[in-house]
Amino acid sequence: MKYHELEHIIRTIGVITQNNEFVIIGSQAILAKYPNAPTQLIVSQEADTYPLKAPKNADLIDELSSFHDQFDYYARYWSRNSLSGKKLLESNKRNL
Repeated sequence: MKYHELEHIIRTIGVITQNNEFVIIGSQAILAKYPNAPTQLIVSQEADTYPLKAPKNADLIDELSSFHDQFDYYARYWSRNSLSGKKLLESNKRNL
């Protein structure tokens, strides 16, 4: 996934979930700090996302969605429960 694809996912999921704050976790989070990360670090097709507010329709751009079919990348939504035990660091917050 390239930086502009991550931006596309964030814009799209923001519109469909009516949220404007997300945490990107997993391997594609590197793009927030290093938009031109080496190719071997950005091979994943998914961006793991955690909306800070309760999402609506978050599955509309998940794996096997029409979004995934059209663009060949997608967002995986993680709920607060699925993230228990993972530390979300505010100091690493980046605005895209």
